[in-house]
Amino acid sequence: LVLCSLWSSSSSGPSSYQSNQGKQFTDWGSLLLSKQIRLLQNFLCGLLAAASEESYNTASLIEQWQQLSQVSLCLGLDSVSDWYSYQSTSSLSPEELGKTFKLR
Repeated sequence: LVLCSLWSSSSSGPSSYQSNQGKQFTDWGSLLLSKQIRLLQNFLCGLLAAASEESYNTASLIEQWQQLSQVSLCLGLDSVSDWYSYQSTSSLSPEELGKTFKLR
């Protein structure tokens, strides 16, 4: 849901926030998003661990957040050469990467 709203705002045409205001994510914004994602993951893992009587495998929860974490990482990349080298190892599709890079 978060990714859909980010990506739809980056491709909504000339009236979009990006085209009117410039960048949607700065270096600081990408770091803040990354921190918030990690805090939310840790909080949810803690809730699940506390709620279950047995030891809960948090790896499955973190896997579900992998796409959002990948987007956060992409937003933190600085140069085009970094983006190209990351593209070969990313689990995001080329279309998703393109939409993410447009936010920067």
